[in-house]
Amino acid sequence: MSTPIDDGGPAYPQTTDSMGHLVWHTGFGGLSLRDHFAGQANEDDIRHMINLYATPIEGTDAGDGLGPDKNWPTREHARYLFADAMLTARSQ
Repeated sequence: MSTPIDDGGPAYPQTTDSMGHLVWHTGFGGLSLRDHFAGQANEDDIRHMINLYATPIEGTDAGDGLGPDKNWPTREHARYLFADAMLTARSQ
C-alpha cells in the first residue's frame, strides 16, 4: 500500500465557526495547499523540475556523446514535484 500524499491541508481553510471560535476543518473537498502550490509554479519552476527529475533510460546510450535517452516528467507532473518541494520546505 502506498503512503498517502501530504497535500498540506486546505489552501483556504475556514478558521472560525458561527460563534467566532477558531476551528480547523479537515476532510472536506476543495483546493488543497498542494494544488495551490502546483498552480503557482511558473515556467522556470516547471523547466527546473523537468530537468531535475529526468531519469536515464538504461541501455539507450548510442555512444554519440549525448548520453542515454531520458524519461522526462510531464509538465503537469513537474508542477506537482514543485508543489511537493514547497511543502517539504514549508515543514522544515
